[in-house]
Amino acid sequence: MEKLNSELGDGQIHAYIDMVLHHLPTPMRSIYDLAVNQRFEPYKIAKIKQISVYQVEQYLKQARRSIRVSLKKRFTVEPKIKAEWKRTQ
Repeated sequence: MEKLNSELGDGQIHAYIDMVLHHLPTPMRSIYDLAVNQRFEPYKIAKIKQISVYQVEQYLKQARRSIRVSLKKRFTVEPKIKAEWKRTQ
């Protein structure tokens, strides 16, 4: 993540994360927003959304995984391509 920060900058990373969040299901996106941007604890989110704390934690886990996987796919492909290109030379 530090390497990503140095290459892209915070603004571009946040814009990319917002794009990934936009493609998540609405309940997951809403819960992620409450947890990360509004800084609510899972038990408070559960009360607001009238769901279990376990379900809140699962939504957060899935949202974070989606962001992490998307960032890895988007920004770690280039070294693989360079390595393959070098092998063909």
